[in-house]
Parts: sequence; structure tokens; C-alpha cells
Amino acid sequence: MMDCTYVNKIITKYDNNGQLNLNEKTIYSNLSQILNNWFNNSFNRYSYYPKLNIQQSGSRAKSTAIKGKSDIDMFLSIEDPNNANTLKQYYDSIYNFLKSNGYSVRKQNVSIGVKYNGCDIDVVPAKKVNSMSYQRYNDHYLWSNKHQCRMLTNIQKHIDLVQQSGIRKEIMLLKVWRENHKLDFPSIYIEQLCVEELKRHNQYNLADNFMHMLQYIADNIENKRIVDSSNCNNIISDSLTSAEKKRISNQARDSLGQKYWEPKRYMVDKAFIIDSDGNVSDQIDIVIYDQQYSPIVFKQNGALYITAESVYAVFEVKQELNKANIEYASEKIASVRKLRRTSAPITYSTGVKPAKPLHKIIGGILTTHTSWNSPIDSVLNLHLKGLESNYTIDLICCLKDSSFCVEYLEDKITLHKNTKDEVLIYVFLELLLMLQKIGTVPAIDLLQYAKAIDSI
Repeated sequence: MMDCTYVNKIITKYDNNGQLNLNEKTIYSNLSQILNNWFNNSFNRYSYYPKLNIQQSGSRAKSTAIKGKSDIDMFLSIEDPNNANTLKQYYDSIYNFLKSNGYSVRKQNVSIGVKYNGCDIDVVPAKKVNSMSYQRYNDHYLWSNKHQCRMLTNIQKHIDLVQQSGIRKEIMLLKVWRENHKLDFPSIYIEQLCVEELKRHNQYNLADNFMHMLQYIADNIENKRIVDSSNCNNIISDSLTSAEKKRISNQARDSLGQKYWEPKRYMVDKAFIIDSDGNVSDQIDIVIYDQQYSPIVFKQNGALYITAESVYAVFEVKQELNKANIEYASEKIASVRKLRRTSAPITYSTGVKPAKPLHKIIGGILTTHTSWNSPIDSVLNLHLKGLESNYTIDLICCLKDSSFCVEYLEDKITLHKNTKDEVLIYVFLELLLMLQKIGTVPAIDLLQYAKAIDSI
């Protein structure tokens, strides 16, 4: 059973209380000024309308943003009572302006994704509804690329709904859960679902509420109809396919049986590595692999098999560091690197992330001692020299002597060595740095594996 101590640790770990850091504030201010100047010069140089008002929206405004996972949402409220331009014209004009000025942009469903000085910003063009009614004061139309039509919403109502709900932490926990399991589950969907259900069945305990929501999602999301609180014609539940809802339901059910539901980024096992062509590597003593982006792992006759796309690093473990074991380890490493790896684009409701380029799989050998006389640099260099790219060894640990990080530049080998007292910590830190440079493994192309199965 999950307890409050654990879920509160999750909140503490991920909560940034909706605040922008200094860099984000500067970027937000700069981009706002750029867009304001461009809009005024393009659309209302000689008249009061149309008028642009930029404000912060999304998870930051609702105080449900999670560290490292939340974009900055920039809401562009366009007041155009004379209907000088259509909403789509405004959307396309903003997109074209940003693109032509060198910004990295992509069209998403209702927003424009912008990468600007290291920050991800969702620019949301919206046209204010022409109405004198107080109830409709903040109503806006958004342009939906997915459906190629405008849709009515009220961003302020969404913000107020969450801020006044009293379940901000429950919503945050579900967003962290979504991100950790790589689920396509829009935030507005999570918010509306939580508010509706916990308004009726609030357990007044954070852990109990979270578990209740997981159970509710597992049992109901495939058939539950969720409507936008600010527009009864906007059916939020229609934004996901049946397959996407099924995956969310299955993951919620799996998470219910786990005391701790944050998936481990790195897994370590002894295993064989396989590829989509049916090729199999030698058995590897230590495999560091991923369970989030390329999660297919299976056992057969007591042996573990991991897909090549999942692998970050492989290590051979031997008692002695010598010529024979270096050659043996290099063969083992090459048996993994020679496998064919796939890389597939990832589709979200907001767009498609391109396939990730393949990284070099880290290879290493771990030993306890060597019969070579110290210093062993020169003899080690001799045995590493001439290894082809698939056979190269990146990390070498000799526990009772020294450890090395090996750098290969054309025909030159550079050995970065540590002292005897720092052997383990040196290898560990160098490995972490290499893993950090890799980032994530590529998403597996399941269709390539499916081709090997006659029934598909």
C-alpha cells in the first residue's frame, strides 16, 4: 500500500510551484516583446484593433508544473472585433514569422512549439470571442490543427478550476506518473478527470486519493466521456484513441500493485542482446539498459533477452587484466555493437518527435588485478591499439592497480588514468558522464520486430 510519506517525497522532488527561474523569466520577457512588436507592426499599425495581450497559462499558471517536464505556456489573446483576420490566419502568421526568423518551431494541436535559448515554449494563439456578456468575457477560440477547425475554450476558467479545486498535488502526482511511464495523456484530461471524480469521492488523504484515481482510471478511462468545463461541445476524451486509452488503463492497473511506481531509468542485468533481424549477441556479464523508451525484455529457459535499442553499456567481468581477457572482452562488446538497432519517431497528441540518432554503446572490462608491472599504461595502449570501432573498450577497471577512460581519436589512443585509491569512484563517475551524454536510448521500432513474427 502506498503511503503519504512516499507521495509527499514525489511532490517535493518535482514541485516548482509554478515559478519561472531567472533564465526562463528573461526568455519569456524577450519573446513576448518580440511577438508584441511584430504583431503591432503587422496588424494594427494604423488602428487600435486588432490588439494582442500575452499572458502566462498552462501548468505554470495553475501551479501544477513539474520540474524538468513542463513547458512554458504563452497565451496570445487576440482581440479583433472587426474580424480583420481569421484565427487560422493569425496562427499561420505567427508560425511563419517565428520560422522565418530562425526559431526552431513545430505546429502542434492548438499551440506552436518553440525552442528558444534552451527553453521549450508553447505559444498558443487565441482569438477572443466578441461578446459584451460578462460570463463570456474570457472565452476564446483556439485553432485545432488536428481537426482543422476552431474550438471554444476559456483558459481562465481552466486555471480557476484547478487552483480552487484543492487537489493540486493529486493532479501533479498523476502528471509525474504520466511522464515517468511515457503516456500520451493531456494535462487538461487529467485535470478534468481528477476534479470530477474527487469532488464526489475525496478521501482527504493524498496517497489514498492518488490510489483512488489510479483505480478509477484503470476501470473507467476507456469508456468515460470527459467534457471541457468551459465548452460542452469540446469532448476532451475524444482527443485520445482507443489504443491510447487502453495503454493508460493497463499502466494504471499495473501501478496499483506497486508500492513505488517511479520506474528505474537504468536497469542492470546479465543478458543476451537481440535485434529485429533475429541476431543474438554473446551473453554479457553486465548490461546497463533502459526500461522506458525501449522496454521489451523477456526470459527464456532462465536467460534474459534484451533488445539492442535498450542498451546503454555492456561490461565483461574477469579476474585478471591481461591480453587474452582484453581480446575476449572486445569480442563480447563487438557482438552487441554489430546488432542492428532501430529508431522510431514518437507520436504525442501535440506532435511527432523525430527518430533519435543512434548512440555508441559503451563497452568496458572490470577486473581485480593484473600481472603486468606498474605503470601499465604503455602495455595497455599496445593491446588497445588497432582495435576496430566495434571492438573498442571505453572503460577499464583493475581494482588493485588503476582504472582508465579510453579516448579514441583517429589512430591515436589517449588513456585518462586515475590513482589506485580512486579506482571505483573514477569508473563510476566516468560512466555517469558517458550516460549523461547519451541522454536516452532510441524508441524501438516495433514494426521491425513484428516482421519477424509470422502471425503479425
